[in-house]
Amino acid sequence: IQAEPQMLRLSAILTGFIDELLNFVPVADAAAVPVTRWTDLWTQAMIAALAAPPSPSPSPVSGTLALFGMDIHRHAHLISLTAHGVLTHDGQTQSVRATLSSYKVDAIIGNETWLLFPDATALFEGLAKNQPLDITDMPLLPTGDLIWNGQAALGKKFDVMKQAENWFAPGAQNAPSGMPFPPADRHPAQLAEPIFLKDYAVKEEKGEAYLDFGATGRLPVARQRLSDFSDITLEAIAASSQMVGLLRFDRQQWEIQPLGVLSQAGKKTSLVVSGERAAAVMKKPPKTSTIAILK
Repeated sequence: IQAEPQMLRLSAILTGFIDELLNFVPVADAAAVPVTRWTDLWTQAMIAALAAPPSPSPSPVSGTLALFGMDIHRHAHLISLTAHGVLTHDGQTQSVRATLSSYKVDAIIGNETWLLFPDATALFEGLAKNQPLDITDMPLLPTGDLIWNGQAALGKKFDVMKQAENWFAPGAQNAPSGMPFPPADRHPAQLAEPIFLKDYAVKEEKGEAYLDFGATGRLPVARQRLSDFSDITLEAIAASSQMVGLLRFDRQQWEIQPLGVLSQAGKKTSLVVSGERAAAVMKKPPKTSTIAILK
């Protein structure tokens, strides 16, 4: 299944699921088995295995892609990156995402993992340097997914938070058109709505961080979604005054998954987004790496 590009999603789920099952054998405590999670994984894998997914026809698009952050998912044998942004083309703005995935082996760890994505250099640099990407004839699916082909050039630097507020603040008048989810993905756990937030205080209670808006309420931070490969840390979130992220629904509550934060350290204000470490590694790759040796 791993050899079939169309079956990537199914093979990614099964590869991770098998890893989890093997790590629990022998089962020392039945109460520790994540029954709900394994039921969800099994069900999703079974649905995906019933038939090959449909192949919607992409349309080539040219325009400017403003990036706001990167969502990182991984297990022992696969890493998947989803860059979120807004594409301006033909006089309209549209929320889009670009997902890149790669299988890996246990020996590939740390920063050299970024070397699995040689075609993503411009993507990482755009995120790290706050520069939009000028893309030409890049395939775009009806779901708002760009099929990344590496054909992109860096544009002029822009104010990420100012633009995010213009597009994604609650009640924004210039909100870009959204991404239609295919039927199989219309589950609350799949929600990932871009949103810009400010005028909050970051507080912690019982090991959970949340954004406190005073009388308006509070919004938990999805700490479990912060990858150790992300440049965004809990310290950066705690010192933040503005945030662009993904509004999620999980564990019976709404949460915010930070993609970029405007953080204050002393008198210095800095924008922190995932992609900076990746850009540094791609700009100056190591002379030798596990990936090079394996190849």
